[in-house]
Amino acid sequence: MFEMAPKRGSDDIGWQHGIMLENRHNFKCNYCGFVGQGGGVSRLKKHLAGGRLAGYHDVQGCKSVSKEVKKAMIEHIKQVRAETTRKKANKEIAERIISGRQRDEEDDDEVQMYAEYVPDPDVQERLAEHIAGLRHGTPSPWFFRCWR
Repeated sequence: MFEMAPKRGSDDIGWQHGIMLENRHNFKCNYCGFVGQGGGVSRLKKHLAGGRLAGYHDVQGCKSVSKEVKKAMIEHIKQVRAETTRKKANKEIAERIISGRQRDEEDDDEVQMYAEYVPDPDVQERLAEHIAGLRHGTPSPWFFRCWR
């Protein structure tokens, strides 16, 4: 098989323990010679972490890797998963805030402020007249002066 160096700019910890074959999806383990077809560096790291024995059911584990490397791969995978989960949660929170589905803490004060608001009867009467005028096609000039 054709071996190649990891892609430029890839400083992933997994490539220190394996070789990329043909494309970035295929790899060969430096310790046991296992050749992975698909999955790339992520599957290589799962292979080094112990594969099925470590809970990664999509790849067999490396029987020749040292305990230190195995532990480093497990920790690295945990960190990547935690970071991915954190980013996903932050994105969901941002989307909720943008869409207005989640209120800020300051909104609680606004709800209380509006609950204490008692409308001015004069303003309410004028607004009712304006709305009635709209129904008949004659909006009141008061409304336009009021809302400039």
